Amino acid sequence: MLSTQNRSAPAEVREIDLIQQIVQDSKQGKLKLPMLPVIAVRLHRAAEQLSKNADDFARLIEVDSGLAAKLVEVSNNPLYKGIEKVQSLKEAITRLGLDNTKNIVFIYSLRNAFDSRNATVRRRMVEVWTRSRKVAAISFVLSQRIPQMDPNRAILAGLVHEIGSLPVLQYLEGFPDFASDDRKVANLLERVSGPLGRFVLKHWKFDPELCELPVAIQNNLRDSGEAADYADLVLVARAHSRFGERDDPSENQLMLLEMPAFHKMPLNRQGPAESMRVLREAKTEIDRVMNLLK
Repeated sequence: MLSTQNRSAPAEVREIDLIQQIVQDSKQGKLKLPMLPVIAVRLHRAAEQLSKNADDFARLIEVDSGLAAKLVEVSNNPLYKGIEKVQSLKEAITRLGLDNTKNIVFIYSLRNAFDSRNATVRRRMVEVWTRSRKVAAISFVLSQRIPQMDPNRAILAGLVHEIGSLPVLQYLEGFPDFASDDRKVANLLERVSGPLGRFVLKHWKFDPELCELPVAIQNNLRDSGEAADYADLVLVARAHSRFGERDDPSENQLMLLEMPAFHKMPLNRQGPAESMRVLREAKTEIDRVMNLLK
């Protein structure tokens, strides 16, 4: 029986044994799950009460001066197209809206969860967060061209699509030799991060669509129907985020053409080359969103 409590665990840990142990611990409620930040929990509860307003949200948030300052900063960003500069937390919440404020608080609180006392695990967490930020930023840009999609929800979908990696990496703190092996870690995350992502989001009481997203995006050939959903959006955004990893641009275009999700996007009408051109032209906007998510 493997155990993260046993810091003298054998150097050679078989991948299949680790997978079985992680799955077993998750089923038995023993797996350490990332905690939803307290302030995010309070805002989630407040948002469920229709009587809550910007004043109520401001009172909850102002206890965290750093977060309050971040909301003011975000509300003044060109992405939110305000005419006058926002000076106060209440003005920021009013401009952003309660739902967007709740999502933004969660996003900035989530960043703090990607940390570890183990240097190797911390490096891997930073890699996951960086990838997630990029997918979230591209999702934001793409969502603006799809009438039924909310750009802020698109950011959230992009950020949590790899959330299942977090408990796995936390688990690997007890297996430093395994955590240092790039291939083994990549294989492990590929096999268990989807179901664990669903598990984490259900634990956080996310809505059903987002809870299923980490599992849905494991299949590039997924086809959920005629209308694009947020899993489709993240699939296409993730594909675009990886384009620099291939030497042959035609391979990128072929990959998109094979994806049912891409054919639901408005950019599909002009083909993959046009899709890539649009995103190249939106690089400034993508970089701006990524910087906001630091």
